[in-house]
Amino acid sequence: DNEDGSGLPTNAQGKFEGTYYLSTSNSNNTATKTGTYISGERFNIGNDLNGTYLKDDMGITLSPKDFYQKMREGATTKTSQVNASEYVEFFTKFLKEGKDILHIEVSGGLSGSMNSAIIARDMLKEDFPERNISIIDSLSASAGYGLLVDKVSQLRDQGKSLDEAVKFVEENRLKVNH
Repeated sequence: DNEDGSGLPTNAQGKFEGTYYLSTSNSNNTATKTGTYISGERFNIGNDLNGTYLKDDMGITLSPKDFYQKMREGATTKTSQVNASEYVEFFTKFLKEGKDILHIEVSGGLSGSMNSAIIARDMLKEDFPERNISIIDSLSASAGYGLLVDKVSQLRDQGKSLDEAVKFVEENRLKVNH
């Protein structure tokens, strides 16, 4: 671990120094597994009378067991994309620390979250022009998306640069099984 406890390796060449890898909960990964930070979609559990909106935080707020029990009891579920202002808030905390960001997003063909992340990046570039904010469309979801996040985490641990990680995702996102 480095000084800030992020678990991101640093070295004299600056490989990954001050870079945070981010993904959404759609990658089916946990932050502890990959060393990434998770930005959760929102989901609604409700019935005909009312609904409860929760952040998809990989089972912290509502365990998978409780989630599926609610479904067995008749609750309906639906998800909602992360909006641009939520991404601005999420990304800002890392940028204020002087960190660069590689955010791998669920397929833009499946969710508007990709567009929200791009809007947030463009808004934040004005306030943090010296920071690299890379937003990549994984062109996938679930297992395929998770495999990309896993591999990028491995590249980080091997000391590869942010540019090398971006290149890997762009060259391999169509080669994973979805």
